[in-house]
Amino acid sequence: MSANQSVSRTFRARWVWASGRWLRDGRVTVQGAWIADVGTAPVTGEIDLGDQVVLPGLVNAHTHLEFSALREPLPHAGSFASWIRHVVQWRRTRSDADIEAAIAQGAAESAQGGVTTLGEIATRTADLPKEPRIVSFREALGLGHEALDPQLQLARRHLEQGAELFGLSPHAPYSISRDLFCGVIELARQTHCPVAMHLAETREELELLANGTGPLVDLFTEWGLWSAGQSPAFRSPAEVLWFLRELPRLLVVHGNYLTHDEIDMLACRTNVSVVYCPRTHRYFGHEPYPLREMLSRGVRVAFGTDSRASNPDLDLMSEVRLAHALHPGVAPAVWMEMATRCGAEALGWGEHTGTIAPGKLAEFSSCGMPEGVSNPEEVVLGSTARVTSWKP
Repeated sequence: MSANQSVSRTFRARWVWASGRWLRDGRVTVQGAWIADVGTAPVTGEIDLGDQVVLPGLVNAHTHLEFSALREPLPHAGSFASWIRHVVQWRRTRSDADIEAAIAQGAAESAQGGVTTLGEIATRTADLPKEPRIVSFREALGLGHEALDPQLQLARRHLEQGAELFGLSPHAPYSISRDLFCGVIELARQTHCPVAMHLAETREELELLANGTGPLVDLFTEWGLWSAGQSPAFRSPAEVLWFLRELPRLLVVHGNYLTHDEIDMLACRTNVSVVYCPRTHRYFGHEPYPLREMLSRGVRVAFGTDSRASNPDLDLMSEVRLAHALHPGVAPAVWMEMATRCGAEALGWGEHTGTIAPGKLAEFSSCGMPEGVSNPEEVVLGSTARVTSWKP
């Protein structure tokens, strides 16, 4: 053990969010990269951080960092299909070097905003920054049979990089063939890797699944990806969830239009999480998010920023604060847990991070208490105080 690893240091802050409760004048003892102790008793030689609110490192469970160079969201003109058109057009203008630079830029922005772990949807092979920790889900998509073997080969190569930080993402039920979807899911079962899938995101998605019509079908027909009389690969999000239900770890991304029965399918499943992206939800003008129903049924819900293609920035705490404003009556502790522990558990890192507790990694975020404010929940949820990463 190195000298640095053997030295214990204790930090005192005005408030510490530790294992689901607030500690006034909280103390956190750190030894090396790990938390050794948490409490309120004064410790000789402690380091006083002053009027700070200390939180676990924030967890952004869903991002697309390749869009991080965008200065403003891509237009949608009231149609998700229109936005998809802009996404594809934009992607065609970007080189691998552009994508790597954007990923680095987005990772740095995330870290500066207090995020220590994030879930990234990867569309190309790229070197990933070491901070924050990135769980990389390789995207698979393609409606034609010709996409099957190349996409599965890319998925296999992605998983060869390791188990803890790599997963798969069958993009969405409207953009993937049934054969490719089943191939990706079987690969995930064999390798025990996590899976993230966009599901029940828009009304246009639901129309394509139920009827084989709508703006997405029109777009795919224009692109030569959809033929007259073609049947959707799936008929509803419920059908997709039936295939996904037994995966080791599943992230349902968005879930804006999950029905009561579909929420029941997710309820109390420890292997399933839903990722709520409040500002992207607002950008597209979706119907009210069924958060209260999910929480009341025991569904684990985490936060995501989605990307700068539908969001002005990657500030996770802005997602939390908007959700707090949109869903009055949800206990403040729920927001704190959704932004930290729930995200860590969703990404498979709950044993190591997401809470401030002995035996966890010493990964923190913090913000200063504005003058005249004494309630830590008001600081975190009801103010504009900047939350940043903090390293002992």
